[in-house]
Amino acid sequence: MKRLTAWNGIDTGLGLASNTYKQVLMSGEMTIKELICWAAGRGFSWVEVRDPDVTMTRDELEGIKRLADSLKIRIHYSWDNKDTLKEDETFYQGMENAALFGPGTCCRVL
Repeated sequence: MKRLTAWNGIDTGLGLASNTYKQVLMSGEMTIKELICWAAGRGFSWVEVRDPDVTMTRDELEGIKRLADSLKIRIHYSWDNKDTLKEDETFYQGMENAALFGPGTCCRVL
């Protein structure tokens, strides 16, 4: 399937933020992996996985990475940080989690 793009000169493509689907994910109607499959099937280039409290396990994140790699869709990773200037244990864990997705990963600290 052709990837959706904003413009031919922009290589990032279009993607989805999982926070947009927060209610569906929290209710259990859809899992993050199902959302990734859904997005890939519609030509999106990336999905942002939001892990607000940096509680996703390494196994969960590696499972998401394997799925995303198999679907040729990038994962962006984000988490909440009450003070964006504070570099505490959660901040560093979030950075490590983002690094699991490899080069080209966008990481957002909210």
